[in-house]
Amino acid sequence: MLDGMAAAIKEMNPDIVSLIRIVILEKLVFQAFRSELDNRCQQDDVQNWFSFLGFSKQPRKKILDMYLGSSSSTSPRDQTDELPEGAKWAIEDESGELLELCLLDKEADTKKELSLDMSTKDGKRFTVNLKTREATECLTGKSYKMKNMATESDGVSSPLSLELPPHWEPMIGQHFKKVELDPKSPEYQEVANNFHKTTSYNIHKIERVQNVYLWHAFSICRRRILSKNGEADLGERFLYHGTSAKSCKTIERDRFDRNYAGQHAAAYGKGVYFAVHANYSATSFSLADESGLKRLYYARVITGRYTVGNSTMKAPPPRGADPTDCFDSLVNHQVQPVIFVIFHDDQAYPEYLITFS
Repeated sequence: MLDGMAAAIKEMNPDIVSLIRIVILEKLVFQAFRSELDNRCQQDDVQNWFSFLGFSKQPRKKILDMYLGSSSSTSPRDQTDELPEGAKWAIEDESGELLELCLLDKEADTKKELSLDMSTKDGKRFTVNLKTREATECLTGKSYKMKNMATESDGVSSPLSLELPPHWEPMIGQHFKKVELDPKSPEYQEVANNFHKTTSYNIHKIERVQNVYLWHAFSICRRRILSKNGEADLGERFLYHGTSAKSCKTIERDRFDRNYAGQHAAAYGKGVYFAVHANYSATSFSLADESGLKRLYYARVITGRYTVGNSTMKAPPPRGADPTDCFDSLVNHQVQPVIFVIFHDDQAYPEYLITFS
C-alpha cells in the first residue's frame, strides 16, 4: 500500500490519493497501515523521500494527517475532534471558493511566527508564509494567495466570515489598530490629494483606522443595500466628516453616532452628516484642540438611493406605497448633492483620520 501511495504522490493523481484515504478509513486496514508505516519510517532509504516532502520531522504523524485529514493519535473511526481551530486566513481555490486554513500548532499564533503549518478542513496541508501571504500546498507545491479573514473574539472564525481589506496590516489577535501612513506612499498621496482639492490646510498626519468589528458591521450593511438596490444604486463613496478630538475614540471604536445629530446642523434630517468636499467639513465642523490641530474623517459611506431631506425627518421616507422600501439616505439637492445624511450607524466606516491645521 505504501508503494501505491508513493506512486500516487509521484504521479499527482488525486483520484488515487482519494481512494487511498477511503481505504484507510477501514479500521483493520488503518492498523496494518500504521504498523507498516512505523517500520518504514525507521529505514534510512526513505529519509530522502521524507525530506523532499517536507516531512523531516515526525514523518509518520504528518503522513497520517495528510491522508486522513485528522490527527493520527487514534483510529479514524474513533476520531471525533477536528483539526485545531483558529483560522484567520483562507485561500481561494480554482472554482473561486474560499477555503479556511486552520493552524495545526495551537501555540504557533502566539509565537507570531512568519511561517506556519496549516490545513484546510478536508485535510490538505499547507506551508504558510504570513509575510508574503502565500500558502503552498505540501503535496503539489502549488501556491495560493491568502486572504485575511476576520475572527470572533475567541479566535474561532465566524460563520459569516468577511474579508478584511487587502491593504490593511495583519490583525493577528487584534480587533483594533491605527496605522499612520507613510507620506511617500501612494495611499497617503491619494487621500491627501483629494483633501487638497478644496482646501489649503497643512496635513500633519493621516491614519488608517482598522477596526474588525466596525468593518464587519459596515460590510453586512453594504450587502443588505446591495441586495436591495443592485450594484447601480449601491452608492459607495468616500465622504468627509468633521469632528473634535474627544469624539475620535468613540467614532473609531464604536461608530458614527446619530445621537449627536442636531448639535451642529440638522437642516436635512436628524442623522449623521457627510460632505463631498473637504473644505465644508474642515471649516465648519472640525473643532480645533488646545494645540490648534483639527481632525476630520475620510469615510467610506453607502448612500444607496437618496432623496432631498428636511429638518423634521428622523429617517428616510418610503420610496413608494411599500412602507418597508425606504430611501437609504437624504441629501441637500437631488441633482449633484454635496451633503449626505445617513440614519444607520453601520452605513459608514471611518477609514482615514486626517489631522491638520
